[in-house]
Amino acid sequence: MHEDNSFAYLIYRAMVDQFITKFNQGATQLPQGVANITDLTLQNLLDSDAKLKSLFQNGVGFVQVTASLADAKRAMDKIEKCGDVFVTTSGDRKDPILGWITDNKILELARV
Repeated sequence: MHEDNSFAYLIYRAMVDQFITKFNQGATQLPQGVANITDLTLQNLLDSDAKLKSLFQNGVGFVQVTASLADAKRAMDKIEKCGDVFVTTSGDRKDPILGWITDNKILELARV
């Protein structure tokens, strides 16, 4: 999140682990200015792959606080590889985040 609690990135732990593993196994050289694997930062991760950075920034949906779970599902369906929707007052990504809905939560609460 940004300082104003608006959305910045959604970074999954599995992707962080995968990033670190590349260096731990010696398959990839550490970024310039990084002496040790323990000195890697999230910025290093973001700088390492433009497509991944775009996914972290744009792979989520947004809905307003009055939206239904069906609205959240529709927001997810509009975005490739989207499994998360953030709730803001107006549904704008620049507003402070009030909540977070995952695809798993929608499945859990879905009625047939």
